[in-house]
Amino acid sequence: MMMRAMTVGLLCFALGCSASADDRPKPIAVLKGIGKRPSAPFKAPDGWIARWKFEEKCYYFRIVDAKTDERLSMVANSSSGLSPTGKKFFEKGGEFKIIPVTSGPWQFTIEKFEFKD
Repeated sequence: MMMRAMTVGLLCFALGCSASADDRPKPIAVLKGIGKRPSAPFKAPDGWIARWKFEEKCYYFRIVDAKTDERLSMVANSSSGLSPTGKKFFEKGGEFKIIPVTSGPWQFTIEKFEFKD
């Protein structure tokens, strides 16, 4: 069942599906900051989604293990023509922190991925 949910979820993301804010699960964490200050550590279950919003169109961030600093993901956006918002699905749960590189405000919303038949 988990494999089916991940496959459908990944397919939905690849096709650009989006749920309305009312359909989204309650956030696990909402993290906000300004500039390069790392987020507080947060715990995420297996199968989670990170949604981000940067005020600057030029940004870079890493999501790392909160204890070892091992990189889970890296996203860079240095083109002013691209959107400063995005989302990404993560299969592996754990305790993480976000390390942003930007000059302006940023926000991350962490959600549990829920498959709905």
